[in-house]
Amino acid sequence: MNEISDEKQHERLLNSKKYKGLWVAFDKDEQTVFAIGKNAREAFEKAESLGHKNPILVRMPNDLQAYVGYGA
Repeated sequence: MNEISDEKQHERLLNSKKYKGLWVAFDKDEQTVFAIGKNAREAFEKAESLGHKNPILVRMPNDLQAYVGYGA
């Protein structure tokens, strides 16, 4: 995949109501979703039960907040 489509894929995942506030188990490509859960253990165990031994776990935000500026 090219960089633009990767960026759009990440944006779609972040904006997806399906994953808001949940833990997501990804493949090493960081795009393929194996499992979701209410906590990291649940997502990991679901992915593992499907044969995926080393998923990347990420907690998706409940909402996206924009930040403009810089930290001092």
